Amino acid sequence: MANKVEDKAVSIVIAYELKECCECRDARKDKPKTGVDVISSDRYIEVKGSSAEKPTWVNMGNHNIEAFKKYGDKYWLYIVYNINGNPKLLRFNHDDILSRRTSHEGWYVNFGKNERKKCIDVSKL
Repeated sequence: MANKVEDKAVSIVIAYELKECCECRDARKDKPKTGVDVISSDRYIEVKGSSAEKPTWVNMGNHNIEAFKKYGDKYWLYIVYNINGNPKLLRFNHDDILSRRTSHEGWYVNFGKNERKKCIDVSKL
């Protein structure tokens, strides 16, 4: 199930980026591994998908943290939520991630209804 959610989320992000006139591609099978899901122009995008209607956090594992450190300001986190209903997209840049993260095992990036108010409706992509 998780792979289907991830695949759908990556497909939505690629469609969104192409709509915004950015060259992009699925980077999940790149050799050597990039540590991100999508490369778009000069951005390295980690995509998190969720079927939840109102998620409040996502977990970034060690490979995500390594990519975050490697790509610096070019690293972005895109969260596609309510993926099986009316999908929405949240985008966080490097500084947004730093200001919202908590550290346990890996990082948790927290967000709430204020961020969800700024979401992008991607249901028509």
